Amino acid sequence: MRKEKKYKIHFNIEGLDLEFRLLTLGEYEYFTEKHNDGKIHRFFIYEEIFNLCNLNKAINFNDRLPIGCFITTGETIYVLSGDGNQKEKLLFDIAAVRKKNPIDSMYSHMRAVILMAFQSYKLSDIYDLTRDEFIELFVIAENYLTKTNANFVRLDLHQIYEEQIEGKGKESQPVREKAVYKNENEELEKSLGYWEIENAKKLYEEEQNKIAETQKKLENFDRMRKQK
Repeated sequence: MRKEKKYKIHFNIEGLDLEFRLLTLGEYEYFTEKHNDGKIHRFFIYEEIFNLCNLNKAINFNDRLPIGCFITTGETIYVLSGDGNQKEKLLFDIAAVRKKNPIDSMYSHMRAVILMAFQSYKLSDIYDLTRDEFIELFVIAENYLTKTNANFVRLDLHQIYEEQIEGKGKESQPVREKAVYKNENEELEKSLGYWEIENAKKLYEEEQNKIAETQKKLENFDRMRKQK
């Protein structure tokens, strides 16, 4: 099984570090329905989310730990796990992942060939492979597609070696790469239309400010509860 990606949030006043995972798509949809239903206060929903995604199994949850930390963390998990009301967030997230996984990269090509040849494989299965297993499975996938798909073309390793290995020392290479990134940015802005980069940054800052305000209110709530 592929390892879960871990996240951490630190609360300075309490000196508390909380580790958590994000919600799956199914979990996010479930909590979004509860959130939009309005029958349960959102603080209770965030607490439930935290209990589900918390990775600090050694923590003893008792009255001495401020509940506000858990609710704030639950809200953070919910925000990071989905799009909320910001539909443009999905577009920018896709664009970011596309940059991390360019269509013409070697590893992206190898993953695509394996998934095309062996449709029972999942992406998580590939992440569990060692490097040698990954290469061997890719070659087997190439052999299979070569025999079953007349249009499939194997990688030309000699051509790639000449272009990417021997061509690294050329002075023109950095200039070409810079131009490619420039074209990618221009294409991104063109594709997104009125969803401009600066507008996305502004929305992100507003979202962070809302989380900070919520955390401050919860800290005040904890102080009042302790004074009673």
